[in-house]
Amino acid sequence: MPLTGKDVWDAIVKLGLMSGPYDPRTNSYCANAEKIAGLLNEVLTKRQSWLSNLVETEDAMRVWEASIKDRGPNCEP
Repeated sequence: MPLTGKDVWDAIVKLGLMSGPYDPRTNSYCANAEKIAGLLNEVLTKRQSWLSNLVETEDAMRVWEASIKDRGPNCEP
């Protein structure tokens, strides 16, 4: 589920950086929250694509570590 400007605004308010209702038509800071949400969504989309590669790499490392343990401490690879 993508982030919205309202989500970002709520986080900003919760952090105490700004206050007030969310209205991007009259409040430029709220309008910026919309832009921030768009950028965050782009980053999160990219992360999802490399996250699957990372999981595959971690799985491969676990298999490799298990194979080393099976050989014992004094065995050559």
